[in-house]
Amino acid sequence: MYGEGCGRPRTKYGEAGLLRIRPGLTPLAAAGLVIIMIGATAFNLVTGDRLSTSVTVVVGLLAAFVAYGRWKIAPLRGSRAAELRPATSK
Repeated sequence: MYGEGCGRPRTKYGEAGLLRIRPGLTPLAAAGLVIIMIGATAFNLVTGDRLSTSVTVVVGLLAAFVAYGRWKIAPLRGSRAAELRPATSK
């Protein structure tokens, strides 16, 4: 049930690559969701809906956490995150 030395449960389909989802797309999808949540938060602030504003802020912060974590802190194995990072000047 657990992967060798990684301490996390293996999934039935994802670990075997049966879904053919590229792991490098996770931070990009989360970053896209952050952009959508910024727009949703702005809309909710304009309309004065405080409950929806708080929900969109929380979802946006969670998506930002996932994007940063998967891009910088712990990139997924097999991801091409190194190729997706902006070039740094020397």
